[in-house]
This record gives sequence, structure tokens and C-alpha cells, in this order.
Amino acid sequence: MCVNKEVRREYIETIALRKLAEIVYDEAFISQLVKVYLNYQLGKNAELVKRREDLKENIIQFSKEIDNLLILASKVSSEALENKLTELEHLKIQSEAEFQRLCNNNNLKEVTEDMLKDSFRIVKQLFETSDIRSCKKLIELYVEKVVIYRDEAIVLYRLHPDMVHSCYEILLNRSSGTLADTTNPNDCVGEPNEVVLCGSKRYSFTSTI
Repeated sequence: MCVNKEVRREYIETIALRKLAEIVYDEAFISQLVKVYLNYQLGKNAELVKRREDLKENIIQFSKEIDNLLILASKVSSEALENKLTELEHLKIQSEAEFQRLCNNNNLKEVTEDMLKDSFRIVKQLFETSDIRSCKKLIELYVEKVVIYRDEAIVLYRLHPDMVHSCYEILLNRSSGTLADTTNPNDCVGEPNEVVLCGSKRYSFTSTI
């Protein structure tokens, strides 16, 4: 990335990686990713995916009916009620077993928002704490370039149009080497009269992958 000897490269790299992690692993995209993955599965295994989703709905419905019957059974004793309860429990068990078999199919692995959130948090943390060499592939994919000019460094990210299109700008204090991310201006590091290493977030719609 930055090779200007007057600039502390590790500061530029740190903030560029941190902002990249925020963009790439933004949880705001999770809902959309789940829908895209489901559509992908539907395209490859339409009948099986539809059956899986129907089973999921059936299990939810059976559970509701069973709960309602249990409430009723606590107030009224009835052989017909007990038989209906037994029937629903049997249907629910069958549906759960079939649903689990479909979920264990490698081509039909279910991905939920909670699963993606957990994965995003883990990978994002690893990405933020890793050194730049281990993140080389992601940097090559998403970082267009870093421009150093006088007291200004601009990190240009190369993003898909459906993601956040951003240009993250950092101002440098060459004397103190301090760094601040001023997406929030209150985040500046150091004394007000010495900190010129600040950031401002802006958006670009010209660079895509």
C-alpha cells in the first residue's frame, strides 16, 4: 500500500483494513445475502428447496396447534382431543425428520441470518486483527489504490454497486504520526492544534468490481 517514507505506513494500513472490514462484513447485507443464497438453491434444486421450506412452515403450524390443544386439554378431558394431539405430534416428528434429512443434504444447506451474523463477526474480527500479508487477497480484490499527496492520503475502495461505494479519505500529521477516523469528528486523536490526521467519509459510484 503506502510506500511514502514520510508517512507511517502501518497507520494507513491499519485504518484501510479496518474500514474495509466494516464495508465487506457489513451486517446490513445479511438479509439480502440469505435471499440471494435461497434463490441460488432454488435455481439448482427447486423442488427439494420448496419441499424444505414447506416442511419448515408445517413444523411451525403443527407446533402452534399442539400448544393450543395442550392449553385446551388442561381444561377439558377428551379422548378425541388426545387422539388429535397424538396425531399432530406424530406429524410434527415426521416433518422434522424429513426436514433434517434435507438440511443435511450438501446441496441444500440452510443458511440463516443468525448463522451469517456469527460468521461475519468472527471473520471481521480476524480480518481486523490480522497483518496485511494475510489479508493480501482481499486487499487486491477491494482496494483500488492509496494516493498520497502532500498531507493527504486517499484510500480508494473498489466495490460492487450493491455495496457501499466509498472513498475513505485520511489527512496526515507527518510530525506526530497520529491517526484518527473522523467519520465521527469527535474521534480525533491527540491535541486539537496538532491533529491534522483525520478522516472524512464520502461516496463514489464510478469504481466497481
